[in-house]
Amino acid sequence: MWTTLEHIPGLAATFIVFQKHTIHVVKRAAKRLRKPSSAILFLHIIIPNIEILSYWVSILKDGQHANPTYVDFSVMAFHSWTSHYLVKEGHYAGHKNIAQPVFHAQMLIRLAISFCSVFLGFPALHAATIKINAAASYPRILIWAASQLKALPTYRDVYTAVMFIGSLLAMHDSGIAYGPQIFIGCWVGVYVLESWVARNISTGETMIPKQNPSLSAHMKDCVAKFLYHINFVNQGELQKRRMVNDDRPKEQNRQFSHKIE
Repeated sequence: MWTTLEHIPGLAATFIVFQKHTIHVVKRAAKRLRKPSSAILFLHIIIPNIEILSYWVSILKDGQHANPTYVDFSVMAFHSWTSHYLVKEGHYAGHKNIAQPVFHAQMLIRLAISFCSVFLGFPALHAATIKINAAASYPRILIWAASQLKALPTYRDVYTAVMFIGSLLAMHDSGIAYGPQIFIGCWVGVYVLESWVARNISTGETMIPKQNPSLSAHMKDCVAKFLYHINFVNQGELQKRRMVNDDRPKEQNRQFSHKIE
């Protein structure tokens, strides 16, 4: 009974957000399904709600938590891909250098939990993924509250803050021991990794490649390029570095002109 009651906060938040926000977003995306990003946004919103509904139908039918299947993991993996795609296309309003690692940390944690529940024999963890899906509604409530209270100067600031806080609440609701701490550790790890990729890509764009690089340098370059191509790169950091690199030739030209004069 207590396990069932643990779902109530997340379910209540999901119901409120579904009524006030999700329906409108889904309708808007459905009208533009020919556009790839709108179609993927439509699926990204619908899939978690279907997962929650399926989970509760199983509980009401059998009176116990259903054991997850390969289909559950496949659905979770596909939903994670939609999240990654939307982040890549910039479908979020927050500061890139903070919000992007938040989304990637969420994605990796949910994939890891789902993998453990299906492939490593921990079916009870499937309930954690459902709780995280339901708790994803918290940020929408926080965005509304923070906007009404004018807690931060811009919507971008509000979005960035509540996505981080919402992720902590989701991990707390998941019931996983030290869930919020795990998220913070994962976020820090992703942030450091993506910043490293941004630095390496930026350096590679401005420096002449060595003719005979060492094996470690070659491996580092390959890893950075691979992560860059799958969008595990801090876009905010990369844009900032590219702007600095673009300004350097202009500054050098000015200095050269002054010397001639």
